[in-house]
Amino acid sequence: MRKQQQNSVAPGSESSGDFAKWLLMAFTVIVMLVFADVQPLHAMSAREDNISDTKVTIALNHESMEGAFKKIESQTPFRFFYRKSYVDQFTNLNMVQVTTTVEKLLNVLLENTALSFRLMDKNILLEPKDMQASYEISGRLVDVKNNPVEFATISIRKRDDTKIIQSAVSAADGSFRLSVENKGEYIADIKSMGLDSVSIAVIVGDKTAIQLPEITLTAATKVLQEVSVVAKKPIIELRSDRLVFNVGNSINGVGEDALQVLKRAPGVAVSNNDIVSLKGNSGVQIMINGRPTYLGGGDLASVLKNIPAANIDQIEIISNPSAKFDAAGTAGIINIKLKKNKNFGFNGSLNLNGTQGYTSKFNGGIDGNYRSEKFNVYGSYGYDDGVYKTKTSILRSQEVNGTQATFNQRSDEFDGNKNHSYKAGVDYFIDNKNTLGFLFNGSNGRNNDNISGNTIISDGPGNIDSILTAKNNRLIKRNNYNYNLNYQYTDTSGRTLTSNFNYILLDRKELSSQPNQYTDAAGNPLSDPLIYFINAPTKINVYAANIDYEQKLFKGTFGTGAKFSAVDSKNDFNSYNVINGENVINPELTNFFDYNEKVSAAYLNYNITLKKWTYQAGLRGEQTSSDGRLTTLTSNGNEVVKRSYFNLFPTASIAFKQNDHHSFSLSYSRRIQRPNYQNLNPFQIRMDELTFFQGNPFLKPEYSNSFQLAYAWQQYLIASVGYMKTTNVVSPLTDSTSNNRIISSYQNIGDNQSVTFSLSSSLDINRWWSLFVNTNLYYQNYKGSLPNGTVNNSVTTFSANGSSTFKITPSFSTELSFFYRTPEVYGVLKNSSVGEIDLGAKKSLFNDRASLRLSFSDLFHMLKLTSRSYYSGLSLVSTQQPESQVFRIGFSYKFGRSQIKGARNRSKGAEDESGRLH
Repeated sequence: MRKQQQNSVAPGSESSGDFAKWLLMAFTVIVMLVFADVQPLHAMSAREDNISDTKVTIALNHESMEGAFKKIESQTPFRFFYRKSYVDQFTNLNMVQVTTTVEKLLNVLLENTALSFRLMDKNILLEPKDMQASYEISGRLVDVKNNPVEFATISIRKRDDTKIIQSAVSAADGSFRLSVENKGEYIADIKSMGLDSVSIAVIVGDKTAIQLPEITLTAATKVLQEVSVVAKKPIIELRSDRLVFNVGNSINGVGEDALQVLKRAPGVAVSNNDIVSLKGNSGVQIMINGRPTYLGGGDLASVLKNIPAANIDQIEIISNPSAKFDAAGTAGIINIKLKKNKNFGFNGSLNLNGTQGYTSKFNGGIDGNYRSEKFNVYGSYGYDDGVYKTKTSILRSQEVNGTQATFNQRSDEFDGNKNHSYKAGVDYFIDNKNTLGFLFNGSNGRNNDNISGNTIISDGPGNIDSILTAKNNRLIKRNNYNYNLNYQYTDTSGRTLTSNFNYILLDRKELSSQPNQYTDAAGNPLSDPLIYFINAPTKINVYAANIDYEQKLFKGTFGTGAKFSAVDSKNDFNSYNVINGENVINPELTNFFDYNEKVSAAYLNYNITLKKWTYQAGLRGEQTSSDGRLTTLTSNGNEVVKRSYFNLFPTASIAFKQNDHHSFSLSYSRRIQRPNYQNLNPFQIRMDELTFFQGNPFLKPEYSNSFQLAYAWQQYLIASVGYMKTTNVVSPLTDSTSNNRIISSYQNIGDNQSVTFSLSSSLDINRWWSLFVNTNLYYQNYKGSLPNGTVNNSVTTFSANGSSTFKITPSFSTELSFFYRTPEVYGVLKNSSVGEIDLGAKKSLFNDRASLRLSFSDLFHMLKLTSRSYYSGLSLVSTQQPESQVFRIGFSYKFGRSQIKGARNRSKGAEDESGRLH
């Protein structure tokens, strides 16, 4: 290890003093906007006028539309803005005197025109309807004798709101038409004199025209009728800045967790050691409900494994995020969106799942939500208990004392997990603009990981020199606590202010016992057993705060914000040699590593839609300062590594929607991937007598420049092509030592260039058969120079995944899903092809309140990965076979009322820090 203090500044950096001035200016702008715009609105909130509440009295006698607007202006604080050519043709309007709200009056005046209106502060903007996304809802009303119902009033509103969006009157044939501007859940209220009122629940998805079934109005009952007409979500959706994978109720997801579900998402892969990659690139930032997970590596995997697949609604894949997002994640962001309830009252759900593989496993969870007009209280609890088996073989060959030696290692791992996870939160709705919330997430995990294996050491073909029998019995306890305080302000003019304050604590304790015994080929001991004991506690504190502000500006939306985070990671590594049953400290391998990091960030972002074009541009600045200090028991082992660097991260995108059938988008972003905190830790961790892992405090962050062009045809077919170049690529590298041992560590190996092509399709072949297929073709090329050799590794990889669902009866379905990938490269590694085929079935019960699911995964035992590498004279071939062939059964039940509006999904603003904890 190096003795002297290291001070380095990343390429392209600027002085922290200049950045501090820049950050102060940006923060000043935010404060001015907040106090100049938002605070007066607080003061006026009690007396603010609204077009849905403000009433006018008006009569028209052969008058113009412009004259009607002037009469409204004379009685209200509202002012109209429009092109004169829009209303010149409307000159002979008649209306008997009425007293009604401005909103209802405008709906009547503009009903048979091509114009629509929207409120911006106290300004009413008129514009052609084709400038807005419009979804038409139509239907027909009849009575019990099948006669058309004329003059019925049909009003459309948001499901959780009483405010009427549009009203219509049924024609002589009973038909009616309404339109809404946005996707979502709506209620159509139907009223007719002498007949029952009816409420129709309508879910607007991607279809622009929704035909409701014929609706019968009766006079025989006073019970409110509710009919749900669902525009079915496609499995994949292309939006302006992201690809959305609608997990929904995937049959083969029964008993699975979030980590396993990620493997089904387009372009996403999860390695056998739980590393998530996107189109072959591992620099992915994971978020849950738009908020940080606060974990990385094994701890992140543990959290994802505690999220049942039944709780996941969507997976968003954002290849080139806007400047509002943290710049972390060279490959982009994967946001896991959980299901949520949306109405009033109390409800919840229960999930119970069993898995049978090499051993039996169980997981389950319960969640509940209660909402009133002022408060929303919610919580959940989950439990996971199981032992998972993995078979591993490693064959390495290297030159030792002029002779080519081989080390053939085979091991079995039994990883026992018992994990508790829980969440509790409350939202306080101060008024219709201001919301204050508090959220607590926690998890407690206990892992008993037992590895036993043999390594046959040969110095020639068939010539066994010795055999190493080794065990590694680890006990790991993880406690993770996450506290979030959040505030949100939103008004009808488009102003939004959000702020988050976060504190995260990760407390991990690890104890490890490692007995090693050398024998000859006949099993006779060659020496006394070598026994090692390790005590390695880790405590990480993360503090993060952010503020984001948006408002309408020049027909678009302007956004700005700032963030600050501080991380304190303390790692104590105590290594002992066990001699005569006593633990004797090993000063060479015992040390303490203290790592501190501070990141200050600010951004500007603007987007605007002009007819069929949408433009977005943003710039984010981040200043990073870090200080890593290693303290050892030896006089020559202490190290100090300090870094300070500033970077700008521009983003831009252009989207063109030609019509409802064809849309295009082009995007660019520059991003960063800072090293995981534990990968900076220079501890030398012994896996067995011959295998070690060591962190690297001199790792530099990765930087990427990414471009993507995407096309969608009616959301049935989505295609994209992309290019990304990453510098300072961080990759695992294994090298040999002079005493037959190998040390694995992470190194900056050079650059990577990737070219990707993706094609996804979601089709309903007929009423009982639906199909989803995603294919990816990507080229990866790693190049670099290292002290003991060079890296030049490239390959073109094809991957495909999909599912085929068959609806046998209205309540019974089956699903066949698959995944396959040809060989790929990662750094110096070359990975073999891998695949999986799953089969499942689902039965709905109790009027769709419950479901029973069965699945059998990896039918043909194809999920086995072989990796090869050759570096500095060391040849490695490793194979891993996880416990993937399992049978699962799951039961889910929804209880309580079905009219509850659930907890808000909020972004807590610490995505970068969360993804780097181990």
